[in-house]
Amino acid sequence: MLQFVLLVLRLEKLVLWSWQIILIPLWILLGICSIAVIYYIALTAVLLCTNDILPSLRTPRTAASCLYSLANFSVILFLGLLVTKVDNPEIVSHSYIAIFLPYHLGIGCLVVSTFYQKGGNPWWFWYPGRILLLPAEEIPGHTSVREYLVHLREYSATGNCHSR
Repeated sequence: MLQFVLLVLRLEKLVLWSWQIILIPLWILLGICSIAVIYYIALTAVLLCTNDILPSLRTPRTAASCLYSLANFSVILFLGLLVTKVDNPEIVSHSYIAIFLPYHLGIGCLVVSTFYQKGGNPWWFWYPGRILLLPAEEIPGHTSVREYLVHLREYSATGNCHSR
């Protein structure tokens, strides 16, 4: 909340502070994330040294800790480069494309880290199960949204699309 207030004050030119000062709440959040990533790396190192953990459980944790650390530190690097460019545009000659590369690297690491996650939430809003199991061409015509929702509930209970 404070971050948004400081951003609005700076963009409206009500305060003329440096962008480093404006982004202090974000720096604090990234510092806390860095501490969590360091803790996760240490926990992974301890798990790698024990023989009680199966190798099938070690590999995803090791990959995830490497990806999280790379993502965290690349976002910190991006924010530092961006603040330096915005505060001193005449001194820093990097283009914004070069400045945003660490950010895209961090987002890419987070996307890749999702491949190591298990399962997921089986609920799609109120509907249990995958919504793709309900073929659109098998839905009979309905006169109202309420009737359609009742039909979906019947389908989720019976698995029969023509249970009318």
